[in-house]
Amino acid sequence: MVSLKAQGDEQMVANLTVKIEGSIASAGKLQLALYSSENDWLKNEMKTLYIDVAQDDNHTFHIEGLSVGTYAIAVIHDKNNNGELDMGMMGPTEKYGFSNNARGMFGPATYSDASFYVEYDEVITIKL
Repeated sequence: MVSLKAQGDEQMVANLTVKIEGSIASAGKLQLALYSSENDWLKNEMKTLYIDVAQDDNHTFHIEGLSVGTYAIAVIHDKNNNGELDMGMMGPTEKYGFSNNARGMFGPATYSDASFYVEYDEVITIKL
C-alpha cells in the first residue's frame, strides 16, 4: 500500500483509493500517474506513485487531500524497473491500464475516456 498526501490550497476535501487488479508478476513496480487536465494527459503527471510488487501484494494506492475536480489515471506494471512502458512491434510488452478501464483503439485511451470526477472519498478499480 502506498499513500500520498496532496499539497496545495484549502479546498482539498477528497481521498482517492485506487485498486489494481489483474495477473501481476512478482517482479518490478506498479507505477500510477495521476493527471488533472487533458493538456497534461500522458505528458506531465500531477503525481506519480510506485508500489514494489515483490514487497506489497495488496496493489492499492491511496491519494489523500485531492481538490474536488476531474482526474485521469494511467498505470503500468514496469516489470524491468526502467520507468517506462516497454513497446514491441505489436504494441506494449508490459501490462497497463487506465481509469474507467478505458482503452484506446490504436494507442492509449483518451483523457475524456479515462477521466472521472472526484467530489467525495472514492474507490476505483483499474484492471491491467
